[in-house]
Amino acid sequence: MTVASCLPMENSIAKAMSHLIFWMKNDNDWNRWEAYDLLTHIATIPVGYFAIGTVGAKIHKAYLTKLTNYYLILVMLYKII
Repeated sequence: MTVASCLPMENSIAKAMSHLIFWMKNDNDWNRWEAYDLLTHIATIPVGYFAIGTVGAKIHKAYLTKLTNYYLILVMLYKII
């Protein structure tokens, strides 16, 4: 989970998501663009405090297991099977 706080809130969301993408890239060996694609489908963005634009971006750790699972997750999301 990453947290960002700035105004407008759209900037907070972009900042929190980019921190999460780079964390996935650096610590979990994800490709940056595949991490971006996955987060657009499964990330949750809780709003902490609306007045100052505090938001978080998070995903469940089960999605971080292996890069090969990325394709299986997308198949499940799109229900291709």
